[in-house]
Amino acid sequence: MTSVHFTAHFEALLQMKAYQEFFFSSLLPLDDDLDAEWGSLMERYREKAAHYCHLLQEILKEMRLTAQVKKVVIDAEYRVSATDSELLLPESFDPEIGELKLFLSPESFENPPTIRHELGHLQDRVSHAFDYEKLRRLYNAAVNEVWNVFIDSRLEREKTPGLTQEERWHYFSLTFPRMPPTQRRSYFETLWNSASYTHEEVIFHGEALKEYTEL
Repeated sequence: MTSVHFTAHFEALLQMKAYQEFFFSSLLPLDDDLDAEWGSLMERYREKAAHYCHLLQEILKEMRLTAQVKKVVIDAEYRVSATDSELLLPESFDPEIGELKLFLSPESFENPPTIRHELGHLQDRVSHAFDYEKLRRLYNAAVNEVWNVFIDSRLEREKTPGLTQEERWHYFSLTFPRMPPTQRRSYFETLWNSASYTHEEVIFHGEALKEYTEL
């Protein structure tokens, strides 16, 4: 079974979340023994962390990635400019040892489709027909969003849904604000309804749409 680990940074965020829950609950009537209240809360936190690990293992199994992924390290989500030419990818994978590093927020685990979406990138990366290294060299915000649309559409067809069509459309619109609305919707529908895709198509459409991203 794939092992799941949290970095100290991610652990700190989870504990901070637990503390915030405790703080706000302490504004309400509590038992006299605050240490017991805190201990109870931390126990619920540990149960939630175990649930997160199990959830991720089940999603990996659902998406047929357990053979490739032996270990997952969850680190805290970072944010970079969408226009950064060196835009960082949402995961890092070492195929030699089967270690996957995912950058997620604690809230991501309350919304499994977002995790499936990130793992959808990995499904493409481990496909022999998909030249990930070529795509990575040309990676930018436009290429990223085109790939996102293709992934969520594929996941929906495979009954392992990521973001819904309308959720993806929202992000597509934010990425390409300079494209006329009617043309933007038509282009999005064409991408979403594609039966399949290759890295070459991701790059082609990303390059074609790059001029419509925010300057």
